[in-house]
Amino acid sequence: MVQLIFYGVVGIAGWYAYKAFKKEMNKVSEKVREAEDKQAEVKEVGELEQDPKTGVYKVKKD
Repeated sequence: MVQLIFYGVVGIAGWYAYKAFKKEMNKVSEKVREAEDKQAEVKEVGELEQDPKTGVYKVKKD
């Protein structure tokens, strides 16, 4: 009988741990999606061209 109670307690603890793990993974997933959305919103500045004198790249002017 003691083993049955022990397995029941272990099973319930495992179930709660699983639920907590799923909840945390959903939070992480949401943060990753938000970061991906932010990154997708980055505007393109334009093409770069290298200044022959200094070697520095600058935005190409139309």
